[in-house]
Amino acid sequence: MRLLQMPFNNLSRCSGLCLFVTVYISLFLIAGIILFGPLLRNSRNGVVILPGNYQFSKDKLNSRSSEYFSSLGAFTQRPNDAQKSSKRPIEEEGINLILRSTFDFYWPHSYSTLVNCSTLQEISDTEFVAAGWTKIVYKGTFRGKQVAVKTARYNGRDVQECQKDIGSSKTCFERVDAKILKEVVLLTDLAHENVVKILGFCIPDLDGTATLVTELGEPIDTVRLLQISWEDRLRLVLGIAHILNHFAHSPLGPLSMNDFRREQFVIVNGVLKVTDLDDVGIGDPECINDDICQNITNFALNRNTTREDSDTRFPSCINFRCVGHNSRTNVWHAGQHFVKLLLPIGAPENLKPYIQNLIDTYEFKKKVSLYEEVPYILQKTQEIVDLYKSGEYMNTSKDLDELGFKRISNADLPGMFDYHCRNSISAVSCVISVFSEEEAAELCAKDPDCKAVVLSKEQTWTGRTIAIFKNGFNSPSVEEGFILIHKQVMHAGLCNSSFSAAGMCPLASSDITIVPEYAVAQ
Repeated sequence: MRLLQMPFNNLSRCSGLCLFVTVYISLFLIAGIILFGPLLRNSRNGVVILPGNYQFSKDKLNSRSSEYFSSLGAFTQRPNDAQKSSKRPIEEEGINLILRSTFDFYWPHSYSTLVNCSTLQEISDTEFVAAGWTKIVYKGTFRGKQVAVKTARYNGRDVQECQKDIGSSKTCFERVDAKILKEVVLLTDLAHENVVKILGFCIPDLDGTATLVTELGEPIDTVRLLQISWEDRLRLVLGIAHILNHFAHSPLGPLSMNDFRREQFVIVNGVLKVTDLDDVGIGDPECINDDICQNITNFALNRNTTREDSDTRFPSCINFRCVGHNSRTNVWHAGQHFVKLLLPIGAPENLKPYIQNLIDTYEFKKKVSLYEEVPYILQKTQEIVDLYKSGEYMNTSKDLDELGFKRISNADLPGMFDYHCRNSISAVSCVISVFSEEEAAELCAKDPDCKAVVLSKEQTWTGRTIAIFKNGFNSPSVEEGFILIHKQVMHAGLCNSSFSAAGMCPLASSDITIVPEYAVAQ
């Protein structure tokens, strides 16, 4: 009897344990379906949903930056995203929540732009330009105009460093998106001739990818900078002075460019513009005494100086702020990265003392009040520009005859006697801007290769005339509005057939008749 009861006793004991295990496994499976069901379903469509509904394409994680943009179809192949964004655009309160918590400022009240979530699909002919720590930059065409397109880089160094520190992908992705939002705000609030123009943006929803569209500029390359004319480099330095002044007195307070490198700027139609603002610091640093300001400034300038040093004027701690710190660091870095490189080389001799005075100011060698430093720089830069425009830097009072030149009106030497010279704005010929015919003659007289100069009708941004220098002179052709000046004819006894064939033995202007198609000797 006891033997018969034993299986049933074991069964009764097992039934309780089995029931418990069965219920536990069932609950676990139900929880798994609830938690991971959306992930499994959406992964079939190439979309991953992380905790917090932070949604993005797998391509953002697995592909290189150039491939990532291709996977998006360059906007034109994203009808689902476009429909979603047009139905539920991001609310201003949501943006303010991100901006307020991250950067402590608000979204602009009005943001009507040419490019938005509805028109973003019109951008075509996209091409990868560059990838930084935070953003990927492309160029494209929008309604016939070239534009720059910036999107968040989710596999960039910013995200990688963030994930090492806090381990939360969601938070790190939001930080990168917040930098795009910050740049939209700054480009809107800091609109200026020397700040790249914002054309629009698209923020589909709080979990979507922020996209910023601006005017397209030419990246700054050191070799390219040294190849452009001194006059164009002067224009860039003037742009730097205006940027320093704008940042010192911005509507948001004093700004600092924490990443002050040439890569943060572009050239648009000859004008220098700031293009990257996501690392701009708003407001001077906080402090409790002057020593903290000294340490902060030394760190920013990578220097080790004290208040006793004659060439250093440190910001003071006023109302718990190192007042003047941002302007001072901007001035120092601008001098190191731009002014010292751009201005001295190829400068007119009589402008060099003015240029050295300006460089000394950028290096804190001038006894200028800390709070007057930026206005002083702008004033002295404009002074150099005005001297160059007016020709006052020239010390010659000689006319063409005294300089040994003859003048012919409405004459040109197209395609003839071209040669390359130093400081030319052309790679194949000697093209330099001049203030007057006398300056052109003076420059030609100093150049042993130069025999004549053609002054065109074109003018530079300063109003100076474009002149083409020639290493020979012969029969000119007619060109209305052009002026030809040439060196006086060498003595007839020194002129032989070989010199004449090379154009090195010019005819006297009194012996030339100019006709519409050509000029012949009388």
